[in-house]
Amino acid sequence: MPETIRLAGTPSSVTFAIDLGLLVPACYVAAVWLWRRRAWGYVLAGALLVATTFIDVVGIPLSLVMGQPGPAVVTGVLALASLAVTVHFFRGLGESLVPTREA
Repeated sequence: MPETIRLAGTPSSVTFAIDLGLLVPACYVAAVWLWRRRAWGYVLAGALLVATTFIDVVGIPLSLVMGQPGPAVVTGVLALASLAVTVHFFRGLGESLVPTREA
C-alpha cells in the first residue's frame, strides 16, 4: 500500500481490491472484445462505462465528507470526463444499430 494512503488513515484496501481485481481486468477483456468486434465487448464496455461514471460521482461527496476537498475536485473532473465518454459511446452505438434499407 502506498505510504500516503497509509498515513491518511483511510480504508482503501477494498477500493484497491475492486479496482485492481475486478474493474481493470474487466476493462481489458472489454477492450479485447471490442477490438475483435464481438457483441459482448459492447455490452461489457457499456456496463463498465456506466459503473465507472457512478463510482466517480459517488467519490465526490465521499471526499467532501472525509474533509478532503482537493480529491473531490479531481473526482468531479473525472466524473464529467466519464460521463462524456459514456454519452459518446451510447450515442455512437445508437447510430450503428439503426437498420438500413437496401434498395
